[in-house]
Amino acid sequence: FIVEIVEGLNICHSHDIVHGNLKPSNILLDEYYHALLSDFSMSHMSPSSPSEIQRQWLAPEFKQHSGPLTSASDIYSLGLVIYYIFNDGIRYFPNNSKNSDFLDKDWPKNILTILEHCLQENPNDRWTIKEILNHLK
Repeated sequence: FIVEIVEGLNICHSHDIVHGNLKPSNILLDEYYHALLSDFSMSHMSPSSPSEIQRQWLAPEFKQHSGPLTSASDIYSLGLVIYYIFNDGIRYFPNNSKNSDFLDKDWPKNILTILEHCLQENPNDRWTIKEILNHLK
């Protein structure tokens, strides 16, 4: 259901909507185990402040309360969610060095590549949702 999460976020971003609160508890599974994004209470057509969001799922640029939420912040949160899913519910705690802690995992190469591009410290270095979707297909 990773692809379904990415497709849902792609729909949001293609309409200039930033989810702003992407985390495992906001991803629901229906009776057929299809992923659905939920809790759009923090999503906006324009950027907003991350004041109410759980900090553990925030992109690094917002841990210092700087700047508005952007699609790049959703991408970072997506990387954290994907890591969480593949790591049996254990969260990723990136350090300040290069985010390569996960590269030794025995996970599919395309997932490792996506993580590497989602979890970039600099938002400008992160892939867009379309790049992630293209990489998955």
